Amino acid sequence: MSLERVDEEYETKMAGFEVDCAGGIGEGSACHYVAEFYAAVKEEYGRAASLYEKNCREKNYGPSCFSLARF
Repeated sequence: MSLERVDEEYETKMAGFEVDCAGGIGEGSACHYVAEFYAAVKEEYGRAASLYEKNCREKNYGPSCFSLARF
């Protein structure tokens, strides 16, 4: 039995946040949500940490700084 973590609708929503994040140069909250998605759902921790770090250092986005500190 396969356990699905997210459905297609959620994947589509996260794709929208990823567009809004624009590789780390977009909206801080969008980048944070994308990083959370990569950490919690995709288990791509390096990619998540990279987004948290960029969001923390360049945008001074507090939630990303907190999440980065947890890594």
